Amino acid sequence: ALSRLGPYGEAELATDDPRGPVAFVQLRAVLANTGRTLAHHVGIELVVPRPFAGSEVRRRMREAEETIYSQAPGQVTFFRYHPTPVFPTQEVYAITAWVALHQNNLALARGGASVSWVIYADDAEPVRGARELRSFQVVQKGMSWLANVGRAPAGVATEAE
Repeated sequence: ALSRLGPYGEAELATDDPRGPVAFVQLRAVLANTGRTLAHHVGIELVVPRPFAGSEVRRRMREAEETIYSQAPGQVTFFRYHPTPVFPTQEVYAITAWVALHQNNLALARGGASVSWVIYADDAEPVRGARELRSFQVVQKGMSWLANVGRAPAGVATEAE
């Protein structure tokens, strides 16, 4: 099961993109073995809507060297195979993924665009779920910053500062 999915740090606010300001948010997932047997082979797919996974997001993911990604119409899927078995009741780090918020996808974020996941463990049925991006407070802060035409909220520094 996915025990946690949430931001890892604050949004990175960038004003140097020629297309306009961008807020990069890093999400981190943690898995839990809720079964009563050792899970020998565990993998997770984190599916990000394509408008939130542009070239900079894919570059950051490649640099981390922990996932492989594939693209399908409207989505980018990041996959990570967990390198060791997971014991019953054990929680383990699963995957980190970036999303980029900008003026061109702000309406999608407000409208409920979601990050979804599929968890695989041995021969068990895959576990699926989703969470709206706007449900994360750090995403809400990034959206607010973008709505204010790139002015950083109080107490948040931008790369240009």
